[in-house]
Amino acid sequence: MVTPLSRALLTAAGLSAVLAAPAAAAPATVTVANKQFGPSAVTIAAGETVTWKFNESGHDVAGSGWSGNTSFATGTFTRTFPTAGTFSYVCEAHSSMRGTVTVTGAGAPAPAPSPAPKAPAPPTGVPLPVAADVVAPSLAGARATLPRGRTRARLSVRVSEDAWIGIVPRRVGAGKAMAPILRHATKGANRFSLKLAGLHAGRYRLQVRAVDAAGNWSPVRRVTLRVAGR
Repeated sequence: MVTPLSRALLTAAGLSAVLAAPAAAAPATVTVANKQFGPSAVTIAAGETVTWKFNESGHDVAGSGWSGNTSFATGTFTRTFPTAGTFSYVCEAHSSMRGTVTVTGAGAPAPAPSPAPKAPAPPTGVPLPVAADVVAPSLAGARATLPRGRTRARLSVRVSEDAWIGIVPRRVGAGKAMAPILRHATKGANRFSLKLAGLHAGRYRLQVRAVDAAGNWSPVRRVTLRVAGR
């Protein structure tokens, strides 16, 4: 029979057990954004979980014998760590993105970190996401000449990557530019023959600019061309 006294003792005992029990470790969340893991190092108790929240696409997470978010999309991936240890991981698409999960056991000190695994090679035939190209091509060594009596000028230019070269000729002192010329250039040194009909003696300036396949434009290079009298 449960008496008021026994009920009070049971209630007190239950309350004491709750107060004496250690608090469970909260699961950790790692945010993946701006090509980094944040935070890059988390500590949890054995049996707890870590959730990676991918706020941008193009990343996954891979440790020794496990991986997640292999679709490289946005979303979340959660993994439970049942045993104590320090577990390193990387993003397979960006080897500079690294992190660690330290898992502690009851009453046991945190173990020494294990070496970070190397990012594995991309699977054959499965392209990994490529970072957007934001680097503009560069031009160097631009020089133009026009032999006497000729209507075709020679333009030499060196470009840092495959690109399209836009050339706009303009006579110095004249307000109207001539029709623009477009040429395809390959990485390295290039030489173009430019037909410039109706030239008069004087000084001309060629505005030269390159644009790559990603739409990045180089700064304008201005090249002087002198046309001698006939």
